[in-house]
Amino acid sequence: MHALKRRIFGGKRSGRERGQALILLVLAMTVIFVVGAIAVDVGLWLSEKRGAQTDADFPALAGAWELLPQNGDAATAEAAAYDWADDNDETANLAVDNVDVDDSCFNQGPDDAVTVDVTHNSQTLFTTIFGLVDDPNIRAHAKACAGAATGLGGILPFQIEDDPGPCFDASEQPIFTTFCPIEFGAQGGNPRGIIDLEASGDYCSEAGGAGNIENMIEFGATGNCFINTSGVCNPLKNGKWYDCVAVQTGNPKKVMDGVFKRVSKDGDCDAEYGDGDGLDEFDEVVELQSGSGPTGTYIGLDCDPNTDGKQISPRLVTIVVLEEPPPPGPDGHPIVAFAGFYLAGCTPEGVPVTDQSQVDTECTTGPPGHSVVWGQFVTLVVTNQGGVGPPNSQTTIFGITLVE
Repeated sequence: MHALKRRIFGGKRSGRERGQALILLVLAMTVIFVVGAIAVDVGLWLSEKRGAQTDADFPALAGAWELLPQNGDAATAEAAAYDWADDNDETANLAVDNVDVDDSCFNQGPDDAVTVDVTHNSQTLFTTIFGLVDDPNIRAHAKACAGAATGLGGILPFQIEDDPGPCFDASEQPIFTTFCPIEFGAQGGNPRGIIDLEASGDYCSEAGGAGNIENMIEFGATGNCFINTSGVCNPLKNGKWYDCVAVQTGNPKKVMDGVFKRVSKDGDCDAEYGDGDGLDEFDEVVELQSGSGPTGTYIGLDCDPNTDGKQISPRLVTIVVLEEPPPPGPDGHPIVAFAGFYLAGCTPEGVPVTDQSQVDTECTTGPPGHSVVWGQFVTLVVTNQGGVGPPNSQTTIFGITLVE
């Protein structure tokens, strides 16, 4: 009883008890020290793991970039992955174990995948002292796919069908070397029509009437649009759709007012990269990635580098490609592809155009009921927008994404 009292109330202890307490204290401090040391090293390894993953992700993306748009060279892609790793190994502890280039993303022939495995030679701070762990090798794996962009936002409510004509050739592939007309005509017979991209949620389209055409052209639609992979729309009518669109007759005056408001905002890319004439010309809004001329592959330039984010020219837009010219109504029409498009200007109906000097670049021409918007297709590489899918001969917008 007296011993119990001493332990509870801190009374006088015997020498044996003090010795036991001291041993317990030393053991406890040792355990705490070992656990703390392990925790420090584990934190170091976790940080190293994040660094190793970054050093796998970015070489994979750099290699996949070289495969766009589905005509890249495997050797070039592999070299790009190794070059990125070499150029960014700031701590000199990165080893690239393997780089594979193949068609394993979509299995449709062209190389579309870059897989990278890396090792970071790490270290320990404390655990080696206790003989627990030698300096570890931290490994990471990444795989990037290159393909047709399958999901985009900020799309203009214009549609082009891929039937042979002034915009698509006999193989239903875009014609990059000529100016392409987007006609509006009379409301009852729009040869191309206006898409209803106004939706109650983040949908691409929902059949609900005219919508705010002028606003959607000026700023781009707010919904998320995706390429249709099934060939059908579910539901068939009215929406709500991500991969299908409804078509409306629209109001030609509002269409032209929206185009005028949009193109009148250009000039920043001209000021940053151009000749100072106030017009964002084609070679002032894009930067060549590969190839040359109209058939080359481009990325959009940042017209205002001093502002956060990327401000591309209002003349560089995305439009929807459909299989055929659909009649206005509540039916859903599958999105076949997306097209990058440079808005060159406008003319009255019936005016032939072969270059930008023949159009009204500010789109003040009239009468609005019989006007034509002219532009040219451009193969664009976009980043951080939706995913990527298999090769698509109608699309002109491509991207890369990490899948592993």
